Amino acid sequence: MKEREFQNADLYTYMHDIFGPDVMEIFDMRYEPTLKKPEQKEETKDNQTEKKEQ
Repeated sequence: MKEREFQNADLYTYMHDIFGPDVMEIFDMRYEPTLKKPEQKEETKDNQTEKKEQ
């Protein structure tokens, strides 16, 4: 069982390196929607917009 977890972590790291954090976040939302709530994502976008405007 632990070996499977290590393999999964290695695969996830490899995919993260290839696709980047933005695409992996989409995968995370699709397959584990409880990790992040859409409200948190929108809040982050709003904060980034405010910083750019300043």
